[in-house]
Amino acid sequence: MVYWMQRSQRGFDNPALDSAVAAANLLKLPVVTFFAPVPFYPHANLRAYTFLAEGIPDIAEDLTRRNIGFVLRRYPEHSLIRFCDEVKPALVVGDENPLREPNHWREIAAKKLKVPLWTVDSDVIVPSKLLEKAQYAARTIRPRLYSRLEEFLVPCANPKAHVSWKAPREVKSLATDFDILKGWRLDRSVGAVSAFKGGSREARRLLKQFIAKKLNGYVDKRNKPEIDGSSRLSPYLHFGHISPLTIALAAKEANSPKEDLESLFNEMIVWRELAINMCWF
Repeated sequence: MVYWMQRSQRGFDNPALDSAVAAANLLKLPVVTFFAPVPFYPHANLRAYTFLAEGIPDIAEDLTRRNIGFVLRRYPEHSLIRFCDEVKPALVVGDENPLREPNHWREIAAKKLKVPLWTVDSDVIVPSKLLEKAQYAARTIRPRLYSRLEEFLVPCANPKAHVSWKAPREVKSLATDFDILKGWRLDRSVGAVSAFKGGSREARRLLKQFIAKKLNGYVDKRNKPEIDGSSRLSPYLHFGHISPLTIALAAKEANSPKEDLESLFNEMIVWRELAINMCWF
């Protein structure tokens, strides 16, 4: 079973990965994650790619804890089709992406693969397709989202793969500490920053800090740029280093004031999923 990782760059609380593991366990097959960054995402620069690369060791470590294989490649050895020809999976599972270019990549892959390709909406709480049509305002999408929250605001199972992945000798993978940016022609005019370090470990550290010190009073503090009152989790959500579900469940269990929890949910669920809905429809 191959999990094609792109948008959801994490080994835990990842519904697409969970679906791959569940299918593999039913079929008594191993699971391997295929992750192959490329240097031509629209408008990406050195800052974005550095943040992405910093998350790779965390991905590998979390996958190992779940008994899931990990194959890391990079452009120009990034072809999913070629990799699947090497390992001959029964099924390929990927994460969905509503943006036109990445969605087009999935359409091409579905046509070229010799096995089915499933995609799972793993970076929202309420799957976008369940809303059925375009929503144009927070006031219209909010009741639709909240009517499904109880169904989807539940912890991920994070199952372990029952069968271990043993890489065939001919299947090559880069080391997790390999400099995947080496030799790439990137926009380097926008350099990396020290204030943010990519990866699921750092995302979970910031989440713990946010819940302990910032969630109380968030409704007011988030709008004051002169103080450190925001969660600082937006880039980690963008790169899929943390799931919105992980954040929402942690906040819900914190027993914070109702207005602060509602403010967080309004930003991270209502407004974020409204933007994603606009991309979908």
